[in-house]
Amino acid sequence: MKTPIFLFLLGTTLLTCSCQSATEKPAEEPVDTTTEVHSDHEHPALEVQLNDGKRWEADASTKAGIEQMQTLVADYQKGNMSEVSTLLEKLQGAFSDIFAQCSMKGPAHDQLHNYLFPLKERFDHLESCEGADCDDHLQELEQYLESFSTYFQ
Repeated sequence: MKTPIFLFLLGTTLLTCSCQSATEKPAEEPVDTTTEVHSDHEHPALEVQLNDGKRWEADASTKAGIEQMQTLVADYQKGNMSEVSTLLEKLQGAFSDIFAQCSMKGPAHDQLHNYLFPLKERFDHLESCEGADCDDHLQELEQYLESFSTYFQ
């Protein structure tokens, strides 16, 4: 289990380093400074926004990564994987790949981050769930992954 966590942290670090230099926010773009408190940590509550009512353009690697995660969850639910830990490891690998292959820039890139960070929280829930609780978290994850097409094309 240490390898997936290491890969996730490595991917997140690479994304943070590579994306911070490529991203500039226009001065007039509002920044949501509300804070959500979760059981053991705080973070800014940033919601994904549409691009003036339209979906953002996502790069091919991002779309492929989301599709891969959707397929992994569907395969698990069909019984093609027996352990949540196996599913989680594969999901984290796809998640890390999205960050590592990120080529998006500007506001679309910022909105992608707003979409991806809550996804990481859903992985955390899966990591600590047991029994029927996992089914609820998997259903929530599946619905969240489906929402990608609401914001990105």
